[in-house]
Amino acid sequence: MKRTLGYLLFPAALLVVIGIVGSCGYKDEMEPNIDPVINLYNHPCDGDTLGAAPIICWTGFDTDGKVYEYEHIDLPKERNGKGIDSLLYKTYKENPSLLQDVEYLTTIDGNKVRWVHTEQTCDTVFLSLLEQDSTTEHFFCVRAVDIDSSFSELVCATYYRTNLPPDSCEITTDSLEDKEFWILRDTTYSWDGIKIGWKATDPDNSIILEYYWVLLEWDGTEGGDTLISSLLEDTLGGPNSGFDSTDGWIRNTNTALRGVIPGSGDYLFIVQVRDDAFYAGAADSAVITLAQPVFDISDSTVRQAYADRTFHHKVFIVDQNDIAGYIHQDTVWAFYEPIFAEMQSEGLIYGYRRENTGYDELEIPRTELADYSILWVLDQDYFFKIQSSFLQELMLYVKVGGRIVLDGRFMLSEELESWDELPSYDYFGIDEDYSGSGSQIFAYGIPNTQIPGYPELTVDSSKTPGGATAIRRVNRIGARGPAYGGSPYTQILYHFGISETASPSDSTNYNLGPVAVRYVTPSFRTACFMFPLYLMNNDEGQVEEVVRSTIDFIEQQVIPEEEER
Repeated sequence: MKRTLGYLLFPAALLVVIGIVGSCGYKDEMEPNIDPVINLYNHPCDGDTLGAAPIICWTGFDTDGKVYEYEHIDLPKERNGKGIDSLLYKTYKENPSLLQDVEYLTTIDGNKVRWVHTEQTCDTVFLSLLEQDSTTEHFFCVRAVDIDSSFSELVCATYYRTNLPPDSCEITTDSLEDKEFWILRDTTYSWDGIKIGWKATDPDNSIILEYYWVLLEWDGTEGGDTLISSLLEDTLGGPNSGFDSTDGWIRNTNTALRGVIPGSGDYLFIVQVRDDAFYAGAADSAVITLAQPVFDISDSTVRQAYADRTFHHKVFIVDQNDIAGYIHQDTVWAFYEPIFAEMQSEGLIYGYRRENTGYDELEIPRTELADYSILWVLDQDYFFKIQSSFLQELMLYVKVGGRIVLDGRFMLSEELESWDELPSYDYFGIDEDYSGSGSQIFAYGIPNTQIPGYPELTVDSSKTPGGATAIRRVNRIGARGPAYGGSPYTQILYHFGISETASPSDSTNYNLGPVAVRYVTPSFRTACFMFPLYLMNNDEGQVEEVVRSTIDFIEQQVIPEEEER
Protein backbone atom coordinates (compact mmCIF):
# COMPACT_ATOMS: atom_id res chain seq x y z
CA MET A 1 0.00 0.00 0.00
CA LYS A 2 2.81 2.43 0.85
CA ARG A 3 4.65 1.52 -2.32
CA THR A 4 1.53 2.10 -4.40
CA LEU A 5 1.05 5.54 -2.81
CA GLY A 6 4.63 6.48 -3.60
CA TYR A 7 4.19 5.61 -7.24
CA LEU A 8 1.15 7.86 -7.38
CA LEU A 9 2.71 10.87 -5.61
CA PHE A 10 5.92 11.06 -7.76
CA PRO A 11 4.17 11.77 -11.13
CA ALA A 12 1.95 14.32 -9.47
CA ALA A 13 4.94 16.23 -8.03
CA LEU A 14 6.73 16.15 -11.35
CA LEU A 15 3.72 17.68 -13.07
CA VAL A 16 3.64 20.48 -10.49
CA VAL A 17 7.35 21.31 -11.05
CA ILE A 18 6.96 21.33 -14.83
CA GLY A 19 3.91 23.51 -14.50
CA ILE A 20 5.73 26.05 -12.34
CA VAL A 21 8.80 26.22 -14.60
CA GLY A 22 6.69 26.34 -17.71
CA SER A 23 4.43 29.05 -16.38
CA CYS A 24 7.43 31.23 -15.38
CA GLY A 25 8.98 31.01 -18.88
CA TYR A 26 5.68 31.76 -20.52
CA LYS A 27 5.13 34.81 -18.37
CA ASP A 28 8.60 36.32 -19.28
CA GLU A 29 8.08 35.80 -22.98
CA MET A 30 4.73 37.48 -22.98
CA GLU A 31 5.58 40.47 -20.79
CA PRO A 32 5.67 43.66 -23.00
CA ASN A 33 8.65 46.05 -23.01
CA ILE A 34 8.11 49.19 -20.95
CA ASP A 35 9.17 52.38 -22.72
CA PRO A 36 11.79 54.57 -21.01
CA VAL A 37 10.88 57.98 -19.61
CA ILE A 38 12.79 61.28 -19.81
CA ASN A 39 12.69 64.65 -18.06
CA LEU A 40 14.44 67.96 -18.69
CA TYR A 41 16.38 69.68 -15.94
CA ASN A 42 18.85 72.55 -15.65
CA HIS A 43 17.57 74.06 -18.89
CA PRO A 44 16.18 77.37 -20.15
CA CYS A 45 12.48 77.80 -19.51
CA ASP A 46 9.99 77.15 -22.28
CA GLY A 47 9.58 80.41 -24.25
CA ASP A 48 12.95 81.93 -23.20
CA THR A 49 14.84 84.21 -25.61
CA LEU A 50 18.54 83.30 -25.79
CA GLY A 51 21.58 85.18 -27.07
CA ALA A 52 23.93 82.16 -27.08
CA ALA A 53 23.62 78.41 -27.58
CA PRO A 54 22.25 76.86 -24.37
CA ILE A 55 23.44 73.75 -22.61
CA ILE A 56 20.35 71.61 -22.03
CA CYS A 57 20.33 68.65 -19.62
CA TRP A 58 17.96 65.71 -19.21
CA THR A 59 17.67 62.49 -17.28
CA GLY A 60 16.22 59.18 -18.45
CA PHE A 61 14.98 56.00 -16.74
CA ASP A 62 13.99 52.53 -17.91
CA THR A 63 12.24 50.33 -15.36
CA ASP A 64 12.84 47.03 -17.18
CA GLY A 65 16.30 47.63 -18.62
CA LYS A 66 18.50 50.61 -19.21
CA VAL A 67 18.62 53.69 -21.41
CA TYR A 68 20.92 53.06 -24.39
CA GLU A 69 21.20 56.63 -25.71
CA TYR A 70 19.44 59.98 -26.12
CA GLU A 71 18.36 61.76 -29.28
CA HIS A 72 17.43 65.39 -29.72
CA ILE A 73 16.26 67.50 -32.65
CA ASP A 74 15.95 71.26 -33.24
CA LEU A 75 13.43 72.66 -35.73
CA PRO A 76 13.99 76.29 -36.78
CA LYS A 77 10.76 77.95 -37.93
CA GLU A 78 10.66 79.35 -41.45
CA ARG A 79 11.84 82.94 -41.93
CA ASN A 80 13.10 84.64 -45.10
CA GLY A 81 13.11 81.48 -47.20
CA LYS A 82 15.01 79.32 -44.72
CA GLY A 83 14.11 76.89 -41.95
CA ILE A 84 11.19 74.41 -41.63
CA ASP A 85 8.03 75.23 -43.58
CA SER A 86 5.62 77.13 -41.30
CA LEU A 87 2.68 74.72 -41.72
CA LEU A 88 4.86 71.67 -41.15
CA TYR A 89 6.47 73.38 -38.14
CA LYS A 90 3.02 74.08 -36.68
CA THR A 91 1.95 70.48 -37.23
CA TYR A 92 4.91 69.03 -35.30
CA LYS A 93 4.66 71.64 -32.57
CA GLU A 94 0.98 70.83 -31.96
CA ASN A 95 1.56 67.07 -32.14
CA PRO A 96 5.22 66.30 -31.29
CA SER A 97 4.60 62.52 -31.32
CA LEU A 98 4.59 62.71 -35.11
CA LEU A 99 8.35 63.28 -34.93
CA GLN A 100 8.88 59.78 -33.50
CA ASP A 101 8.81 58.21 -36.97
CA VAL A 102 10.83 60.96 -38.68
CA GLU A 103 14.44 60.26 -39.64
CA TYR A 104 15.11 63.81 -40.84
CA LEU A 105 13.29 66.92 -42.07
CA THR A 106 14.26 69.02 -45.08
CA THR A 107 14.29 72.79 -44.76
CA ILE A 108 12.95 75.14 -47.42
CA ASP A 109 16.50 75.86 -48.57
CA GLY A 110 17.37 72.17 -48.90
CA ASN A 111 19.26 71.45 -45.66
CA LYS A 112 18.47 68.36 -43.61
CA VAL A 113 17.56 68.55 -39.91
CA ARG A 114 18.39 65.22 -38.24
CA TRP A 115 18.22 63.70 -34.80
CA VAL A 116 21.45 64.16 -32.84
CA HIS A 117 22.56 60.97 -31.05
CA THR A 118 24.43 61.12 -27.74
CA GLU A 119 25.10 59.04 -24.65
CA GLN A 120 25.51 62.18 -22.55
CA THR A 121 22.80 63.69 -20.37
CA CYS A 122 23.76 67.25 -21.36
CA ASP A 123 24.51 68.78 -24.74
CA THR A 124 25.09 72.16 -26.34
CA VAL A 125 22.18 72.85 -28.63
CA PHE A 126 23.15 75.14 -31.48
CA LEU A 127 20.07 77.25 -32.01
CA SER A 128 20.83 79.00 -35.29
CA LEU A 129 19.74 82.49 -36.17
CA LEU A 130 18.44 82.40 -39.73
CA GLU A 131 19.96 84.87 -42.15
CA GLN A 132 18.40 88.37 -42.11
CA ASP A 133 16.29 87.39 -39.10
CA SER A 134 16.33 89.31 -35.83
CA THR A 135 14.71 86.49 -33.81
CA THR A 136 14.34 82.85 -34.88
CA GLU A 137 11.82 80.52 -33.23
CA HIS A 138 13.02 76.98 -32.47
CA PHE A 139 11.12 73.87 -31.41
CA PHE A 140 13.42 71.53 -29.46
CA CYS A 141 12.61 67.91 -28.52
CA VAL A 142 14.54 65.13 -26.78
CA ARG A 143 13.82 61.43 -26.23
CA ALA A 144 15.42 58.43 -24.53
CA VAL A 145 16.10 55.14 -26.33
CA ASP A 146 16.36 51.83 -24.46
CA ILE A 147 18.29 48.68 -25.39
CA ASP A 148 15.23 47.38 -27.25
CA SER A 149 15.20 50.54 -29.44
CA SER A 150 11.98 51.75 -27.84
CA PHE A 151 11.50 55.50 -27.53
CA SER A 152 10.28 57.50 -24.59
CA GLU A 153 7.63 60.12 -25.10
CA LEU A 154 9.10 63.38 -26.40
CA VAL A 155 9.84 66.23 -24.03
CA CYS A 156 9.83 69.53 -25.94
CA ALA A 157 10.29 73.26 -25.44
CA THR A 158 10.11 76.38 -27.59
CA TYR A 159 13.05 78.82 -27.58
CA TYR A 160 13.73 82.08 -29.36
CA ARG A 161 17.22 82.94 -30.58
CA THR A 162 18.66 86.42 -30.99
CA ASN A 163 22.26 87.13 -31.80
CA LEU A 164 25.01 89.68 -32.23
CA PRO A 165 27.72 88.44 -34.58
CA PRO A 166 31.38 88.24 -33.44
CA ASP A 167 32.79 91.73 -33.47
CA SER A 168 36.54 91.09 -33.78
CA CYS A 169 38.88 88.65 -35.47
CA GLU A 170 42.63 89.20 -35.45
CA ILE A 171 45.58 87.32 -36.91
CA THR A 172 48.04 87.02 -34.03
CA THR A 173 51.14 85.76 -35.86
CA ASP A 174 53.77 88.50 -35.71
CA SER A 175 55.22 90.02 -38.88
CA LEU A 176 53.21 87.80 -41.20
CA GLU A 177 53.37 90.42 -43.94
CA ASP A 178 57.02 91.29 -43.44
CA LYS A 179 58.59 87.92 -44.22
CA GLU A 180 58.88 85.29 -46.89
CA PHE A 181 57.72 81.79 -45.99
CA TRP A 182 58.63 78.44 -47.45
CA ILE A 183 55.58 76.31 -48.28
CA LEU A 184 55.39 72.62 -49.20
CA ARG A 185 52.55 70.42 -50.34
CA ASP A 186 52.57 68.64 -47.00
CA THR A 187 54.48 68.38 -43.75
CA THR A 188 57.70 66.34 -43.67
CA TYR A 189 60.27 64.92 -41.25
CA SER A 190 61.80 68.37 -40.90
CA TRP A 191 59.04 70.86 -41.85
CA ASP A 192 55.73 71.19 -40.01
CA GLY A 193 53.96 73.93 -41.94
CA ILE A 194 53.57 77.71 -41.65
CA LYS A 195 52.12 78.42 -38.23
CA ILE A 196 49.37 81.06 -38.37
CA GLY A 197 47.24 81.89 -35.34
CA TRP A 198 44.25 84.12 -34.64
CA LYS A 199 41.79 85.16 -31.94
CA ALA A 200 38.24 86.58 -31.87
CA THR A 201 35.64 88.02 -29.51
CA ASP A 202 31.84 87.74 -29.43
CA PRO A 203 29.53 90.21 -27.62
CA ASP A 204 27.09 87.38 -26.79
CA ASN A 205 29.86 85.30 -25.17
CA SER A 206 29.10 82.33 -27.41
CA ILE A 207 30.24 79.05 -25.92
CA ILE A 208 31.95 78.00 -29.15
CA LEU A 209 33.45 80.06 -31.96
CA GLU A 210 34.27 78.56 -35.34
CA TYR A 211 36.65 79.82 -38.01
CA TYR A 212 37.01 79.57 -41.75
CA TRP A 213 40.28 80.44 -43.45
CA VAL A 214 41.29 80.56 -47.10
CA LEU A 215 44.41 81.25 -49.13
CA LEU A 216 43.62 83.17 -52.29
CA GLU A 217 45.58 84.25 -55.32
CA TRP A 218 46.55 87.91 -55.05
CA ASP A 219 47.01 90.35 -57.93
CA GLY A 220 48.06 93.26 -55.75
CA THR A 221 44.60 94.75 -55.31
CA GLU A 222 42.13 91.92 -54.67
CA GLY A 223 41.91 88.20 -54.02
CA GLY A 224 41.31 85.65 -56.75
CA ASP A 225 40.66 81.92 -56.77
CA THR A 226 40.73 79.90 -53.56
CA LEU A 227 43.81 77.66 -53.43
CA ILE A 228 43.77 76.19 -49.92
CA SER A 229 41.11 76.37 -47.18
CA SER A 230 40.21 75.05 -43.74
CA LEU A 231 37.89 72.49 -45.34
CA LEU A 232 40.76 69.98 -45.28
CA GLU A 233 41.14 70.30 -41.49
CA ASP A 234 37.37 70.18 -40.98
CA THR A 235 36.99 66.85 -42.76
CA LEU A 236 39.66 65.31 -40.53
CA GLY A 237 37.12 65.22 -37.70
CA GLY A 238 38.15 65.28 -34.03
CA PRO A 239 37.47 67.89 -31.35
CA ASN A 240 38.58 70.79 -33.56
CA SER A 241 36.30 69.95 -36.45
CA GLY A 242 33.31 72.24 -36.68
CA PHE A 243 29.62 71.49 -36.06
CA ASP A 244 29.32 70.46 -39.72
CA SER A 245 32.39 68.59 -40.99
CA THR A 246 31.59 69.42 -44.61
CA ASP A 247 31.48 73.21 -44.56
CA GLY A 248 35.09 74.08 -43.63
CA TRP A 249 34.34 75.83 -40.33
CA ILE A 250 36.73 74.63 -37.59
CA ARG A 251 37.33 75.36 -33.92
CA ASN A 252 41.13 75.67 -34.05
CA THR A 253 42.63 79.06 -33.39
CA ASN A 254 45.65 78.24 -35.54
CA THR A 255 46.72 76.28 -38.58
CA ALA A 256 49.85 74.83 -40.13
CA LEU A 257 49.53 76.15 -43.67
CA ARG A 258 50.65 73.81 -46.43
CA GLY A 259 49.39 72.83 -49.86
CA VAL A 260 49.75 73.40 -53.58
CA ILE A 261 50.09 76.92 -54.99
CA PRO A 262 50.74 78.02 -58.59
CA GLY A 263 54.23 79.25 -57.77
CA SER A 264 56.25 81.55 -55.55
CA GLY A 265 54.80 85.00 -54.95
CA ASP A 266 52.26 86.99 -52.92
CA TYR A 267 49.01 85.44 -51.67
CA LEU A 268 46.05 86.63 -49.59
CA PHE A 269 45.24 84.81 -46.34
CA ILE A 270 41.81 85.49 -44.82
CA VAL A 271 40.27 84.14 -41.61
CA GLN A 272 36.67 84.78 -40.49
CA VAL A 273 34.84 83.89 -37.29
CA ARG A 274 31.26 82.76 -36.67
CA ASP A 275 29.46 82.19 -33.39
CA ASP A 276 27.30 79.36 -32.08
CA ALA A 277 24.34 80.75 -34.03
CA PHE A 278 26.37 80.08 -37.21
CA TYR A 279 26.44 83.79 -37.86
CA ALA A 280 29.57 84.92 -39.70
CA GLY A 281 31.16 87.98 -38.17
CA ALA A 282 34.46 89.84 -38.29
CA ALA A 283 37.41 88.81 -40.46
CA ASP A 284 41.10 89.62 -40.79
CA SER A 285 43.51 89.24 -43.68
CA ALA A 286 47.18 89.43 -44.55
CA VAL A 287 49.18 89.35 -47.76
CA ILE A 288 51.97 86.81 -47.35
CA THR A 289 54.88 85.98 -49.61
CA LEU A 290 55.27 82.26 -50.22
CA ALA A 291 58.16 80.39 -51.78
CA GLN A 292 57.33 76.92 -53.06
CA PRO A 293 60.57 75.10 -53.87
CA VAL A 294 60.91 73.04 -57.03
CA PHE A 295 62.64 70.49 -54.79
CA ASP A 296 59.58 69.99 -52.54
CA ILE A 297 60.37 66.59 -51.03
CA SER A 298 56.75 66.15 -49.90
CA ASP A 299 55.79 65.95 -53.60
CA SER A 300 55.76 62.32 -54.76
CA THR A 301 56.81 63.31 -58.28
CA VAL A 302 59.91 65.04 -56.89
CA ARG A 303 60.78 62.02 -54.76
CA GLN A 304 60.43 59.76 -57.78
CA ALA A 305 62.63 62.05 -59.90
CA TYR A 306 65.24 61.93 -57.14
CA ALA A 307 65.06 58.15 -57.09
CA ASP A 308 65.33 57.95 -60.89
CA ARG A 309 68.16 60.51 -60.95
CA THR A 310 66.12 62.57 -63.42
CA PHE A 311 65.58 65.64 -61.23
CA HIS A 312 67.16 68.77 -62.71
CA HIS A 313 69.31 70.07 -59.87
CA LYS A 314 70.60 73.63 -59.99
CA VAL A 315 73.28 75.04 -57.68
CA PHE A 316 73.26 78.45 -56.01
CA ILE A 317 76.83 79.41 -55.02
CA VAL A 318 76.79 81.81 -52.07
CA ASP A 319 80.19 83.48 -52.13
CA GLN A 320 81.16 84.75 -48.68
CA ASN A 321 84.74 85.60 -49.60
CA ASP A 322 85.26 89.23 -48.67
CA ILE A 323 86.71 91.59 -51.26
CA ALA A 324 89.05 92.96 -48.60
CA GLY A 325 90.20 89.52 -47.49
CA TYR A 326 93.59 88.08 -48.19
CA ILE A 327 91.96 85.75 -50.74
CA HIS A 328 90.07 87.79 -53.31
CA GLN A 329 86.65 86.47 -54.20
CA ASP A 330 87.28 86.72 -57.92
CA THR A 331 90.35 84.51 -57.55
CA VAL A 332 88.34 81.90 -55.69
CA TRP A 333 85.52 81.97 -58.25
CA ALA A 334 88.01 81.65 -61.09
CA PHE A 335 88.99 78.31 -59.51
CA TYR A 336 85.45 77.00 -58.98
CA GLU A 337 83.66 78.33 -62.06
CA PRO A 338 85.21 75.90 -64.58
CA ILE A 339 84.31 72.96 -62.28
CA PHE A 340 80.62 73.95 -62.14
CA ALA A 341 80.57 74.79 -65.86
CA GLU A 342 81.91 71.35 -66.75
CA MET A 343 79.38 69.61 -64.47
CA GLN A 344 76.62 71.56 -66.22
CA SER A 345 77.89 70.63 -69.69
CA GLU A 346 77.89 66.96 -68.64
CA GLY A 347 74.36 67.12 -67.23
CA LEU A 348 75.37 66.48 -63.62
CA ILE A 349 73.73 69.83 -62.81
CA TYR A 350 71.32 71.89 -64.86
CA GLY A 351 72.48 75.37 -64.02
CA TYR A 352 74.30 77.41 -61.42
CA ARG A 353 74.36 80.97 -60.15
CA ARG A 354 76.84 82.79 -57.97
CA GLU A 355 76.12 85.73 -55.65
CA ASN A 356 78.27 87.49 -53.09
CA THR A 357 76.52 88.20 -49.78
CA GLY A 358 77.40 89.67 -46.44
CA TYR A 359 77.97 87.77 -43.23
CA ASP A 360 75.00 89.11 -41.29
CA GLU A 361 72.18 88.05 -43.61
CA LEU A 362 71.63 85.66 -46.48
CA GLU A 363 70.59 88.41 -48.86
CA ILE A 364 68.89 86.11 -51.36
CA PRO A 365 65.05 86.09 -51.44
CA ARG A 366 63.50 82.70 -50.77
CA THR A 367 61.40 83.11 -53.89
CA GLU A 368 64.68 83.01 -55.86
CA LEU A 369 66.28 80.23 -53.83
CA ALA A 370 63.17 78.14 -54.53
CA ASP A 371 64.51 77.36 -58.01
CA TYR A 372 67.80 75.94 -56.68
CA SER A 373 67.94 72.59 -54.91
CA ILE A 374 71.57 72.95 -53.76
CA LEU A 375 73.38 75.78 -51.92
CA TRP A 376 77.17 75.73 -52.02
CA VAL A 377 78.49 78.24 -49.46
CA LEU A 378 82.09 79.43 -49.96
CA ASP A 379 84.05 81.16 -47.20
CA GLN A 380 87.83 80.81 -47.48
CA ASP A 381 88.75 83.71 -45.17
CA TYR A 382 89.16 83.33 -41.44
CA PHE A 383 88.61 86.98 -40.53
CA PHE A 384 84.84 86.80 -40.44
CA LYS A 385 82.23 84.34 -39.28
CA ILE A 386 78.75 83.71 -40.63
CA GLN A 387 76.30 85.26 -38.20
CA SER A 388 73.29 83.75 -36.51
CA SER A 389 70.59 85.16 -38.82
CA PHE A 390 72.50 83.92 -41.86
CA LEU A 391 72.75 80.44 -40.39
CA GLN A 392 69.10 80.46 -39.39
CA GLU A 393 68.18 81.11 -43.01
CA LEU A 394 70.32 78.17 -44.08
CA MET A 395 68.55 75.98 -41.54
CA LEU A 396 65.13 76.92 -42.90
CA TYR A 397 66.31 76.10 -46.43
CA VAL A 398 67.45 72.69 -45.24
CA LYS A 399 64.17 72.05 -43.41
CA VAL A 400 62.15 72.27 -46.63
CA GLY A 401 64.43 69.78 -48.41
CA GLY A 402 67.22 72.00 -49.74
CA ARG A 403 70.72 70.52 -49.82
CA ILE A 404 73.68 72.51 -48.49
CA VAL A 405 77.45 72.23 -48.79
CA LEU A 406 79.55 74.36 -46.43
CA ASP A 407 83.04 74.89 -47.84
CA GLY A 408 85.37 77.05 -45.75
CA ARG A 409 86.37 78.10 -42.25
CA PHE A 410 84.38 79.26 -39.26
CA MET A 411 81.15 78.20 -40.91
CA LEU A 412 80.06 77.00 -37.50
CA SER A 413 81.79 78.31 -34.41
CA GLU A 414 81.53 77.79 -30.69
CA GLU A 415 81.84 81.54 -30.34
CA LEU A 416 78.38 82.13 -31.79
CA GLU A 417 76.05 83.34 -29.05
CA SER A 418 73.20 81.67 -30.89
CA TRP A 419 74.69 78.17 -30.83
CA ASP A 420 71.85 76.82 -28.69
CA GLU A 421 69.41 77.96 -31.38
CA LEU A 422 71.25 75.95 -34.02
CA PRO A 423 71.07 72.21 -33.29
CA SER A 424 73.85 71.40 -35.72
CA TYR A 425 73.40 67.66 -35.46
CA ASP A 426 69.88 68.06 -36.82
CA TYR A 427 71.23 69.73 -39.97
CA PHE A 428 74.84 68.64 -40.49
CA GLY A 429 75.24 65.58 -38.29
CA ILE A 430 77.85 67.18 -36.04
CA ASP A 431 78.02 67.81 -32.31
CA GLU A 432 79.17 70.85 -30.39
CA ASP A 433 82.65 69.50 -29.87
CA TYR A 434 85.03 72.26 -30.82
CA SER A 435 88.44 73.14 -29.49
CA GLY A 436 90.45 76.17 -30.52
CA SER A 437 92.36 76.16 -33.79
CA GLY A 438 96.11 75.73 -33.99
CA SER A 439 98.49 77.25 -36.52
CA GLN A 440 100.56 74.30 -37.74
CA ILE A 441 98.27 71.33 -37.36
CA PHE A 442 97.10 71.05 -40.92
CA ALA A 443 100.36 70.81 -42.75
CA TYR A 444 101.05 67.52 -44.46
CA GLY A 445 97.78 66.41 -45.97
CA ILE A 446 94.27 65.59 -44.95
CA PRO A 447 93.73 61.88 -44.44
CA ASN A 448 90.46 60.59 -45.82
CA THR A 449 88.34 57.74 -44.52
CA GLN A 450 88.48 55.60 -47.66
CA ILE A 451 85.06 56.71 -48.92
CA PRO A 452 85.11 56.48 -52.73
CA GLY A 453 85.44 59.82 -54.49
CA TYR A 454 87.34 61.52 -51.67
CA PRO A 455 91.10 61.32 -52.34
CA GLU A 456 93.72 62.45 -49.83
CA LEU A 457 94.27 66.19 -50.06
CA THR A 458 97.35 68.36 -49.56
CA VAL A 459 97.75 72.11 -49.16
CA ASP A 460 98.61 74.12 -52.27
CA SER A 461 101.31 76.45 -50.94
CA SER A 462 100.94 78.71 -54.00
CA LYS A 463 97.61 79.87 -52.63
CA THR A 464 98.57 80.44 -49.00
CA PRO A 465 100.16 83.59 -47.56
CA GLY A 466 103.96 83.33 -47.74
CA GLY A 467 103.75 79.91 -49.37
CA ALA A 468 102.84 78.18 -46.12
CA THR A 469 102.24 74.45 -46.22
CA ALA A 470 99.78 74.63 -43.32
CA ILE A 471 96.36 76.22 -42.98
CA ARG A 472 95.71 78.19 -39.87
CA ARG A 473 92.49 78.41 -37.90
CA VAL A 474 90.67 75.29 -38.87
CA ASN A 475 88.21 73.99 -36.30
CA ARG A 476 87.85 70.37 -35.39
CA ILE A 477 84.21 69.27 -35.44
CA GLY A 478 82.51 66.70 -33.29
CA ALA A 479 81.05 64.06 -35.57
CA ARG A 480 79.40 60.79 -34.81
CA GLY A 481 80.81 57.92 -36.76
CA PRO A 482 78.79 56.18 -39.48
CA ALA A 483 75.81 54.30 -38.11
CA TYR A 484 74.00 52.50 -40.90
CA GLY A 485 70.92 51.63 -38.93
CA GLY A 486 68.67 53.79 -41.05
CA SER A 487 68.40 57.55 -41.30
CA PRO A 488 69.62 60.01 -40.18
CA TYR A 489 73.31 59.17 -40.14
CA THR A 490 76.71 60.87 -40.52
CA GLN A 491 79.75 59.85 -42.59
CA ILE A 492 83.17 61.27 -41.75
CA LEU A 493 85.04 62.28 -44.93
CA TYR A 494 88.32 63.80 -43.71
CA HIS A 495 90.44 64.01 -40.56
CA PHE A 496 93.10 66.45 -39.38
CA GLY A 497 96.64 65.93 -40.61
CA ILE A 498 99.20 66.91 -37.95
CA SER A 499 102.45 68.67 -38.81
CA GLU A 500 105.81 67.85 -37.28
CA THR A 501 105.87 71.25 -35.57
CA ALA A 502 102.50 70.81 -33.86
CA SER A 503 102.54 71.14 -30.09
CA PRO A 504 101.89 68.06 -27.94
CA SER A 505 98.51 69.42 -26.93
CA ASP A 506 97.54 70.06 -30.55
CA SER A 507 98.67 66.58 -31.51
CA THR A 508 96.52 65.14 -28.73
CA ASN A 509 93.48 67.31 -29.35
CA TYR A 510 93.41 67.31 -33.12
CA ASN A 511 95.06 64.18 -34.45
CA LEU A 512 92.51 62.41 -36.66
CA GLY A 513 89.81 64.78 -35.46
CA PRO A 514 87.00 65.11 -38.04
CA VAL A 515 87.12 68.15 -40.33
CA ALA A 516 84.59 67.13 -43.01
CA VAL A 517 81.36 65.11 -42.90
CA ARG A 518 78.27 64.38 -44.95
CA TYR A 519 74.84 63.76 -43.50
CA VAL A 520 71.57 62.04 -44.51
CA THR A 521 68.04 62.48 -43.09
CA PRO A 522 64.62 61.42 -44.43
CA SER A 523 64.17 64.91 -45.94
CA PHE A 524 67.56 66.27 -46.97
CA ARG A 525 71.32 65.78 -47.37
CA THR A 526 74.13 68.11 -46.37
CA ALA A 527 77.94 68.19 -46.34
CA CYS A 528 80.31 70.28 -44.26
CA PHE A 529 84.00 70.99 -44.98
CA MET A 530 85.65 72.95 -42.18
CA PHE A 531 88.67 73.69 -44.38
CA PRO A 532 88.73 75.52 -47.75
CA LEU A 533 88.78 73.15 -50.69
CA TYR A 534 90.14 76.06 -52.73
CA LEU A 535 93.45 75.88 -50.84
CA MET A 536 93.99 72.21 -51.67
CA ASN A 537 96.16 70.92 -54.52
CA ASN A 538 94.20 70.22 -57.67
CA ASP A 539 97.12 69.27 -59.93
CA GLU A 540 95.57 65.85 -60.54
CA GLY A 541 91.95 66.96 -60.25
CA GLN A 542 91.66 66.05 -56.55
CA VAL A 543 89.43 68.98 -55.58
CA GLU A 544 87.31 68.59 -58.70
CA GLU A 545 86.75 64.94 -57.72
CA VAL A 546 85.68 65.97 -54.23
CA VAL A 547 83.25 68.56 -55.61
CA ARG A 548 81.79 66.07 -58.08
CA SER A 549 81.48 63.32 -55.46
CA THR A 550 79.75 65.70 -53.07
CA ILE A 551 77.31 66.95 -55.71
CA ASP A 552 76.57 63.35 -56.71
CA PHE A 553 75.92 62.43 -53.06
CA ILE A 554 73.78 65.51 -52.46
CA GLU A 555 71.62 64.81 -55.51
CA GLN A 556 70.74 61.25 -54.63
CA GLN A 557 67.41 60.05 -53.28
CA VAL A 558 67.23 61.02 -49.62
CA ILE A 559 67.41 57.43 -48.40
CA PRO A 560 68.77 55.21 -51.18
CA GLU A 561 67.28 51.75 -51.19
CA GLU A 562 70.57 50.08 -50.35
CA GLU A 563 70.92 52.24 -47.25
CA GLU A 564 67.48 51.38 -45.80
CA ARG A 565 68.42 48.69 -43.34
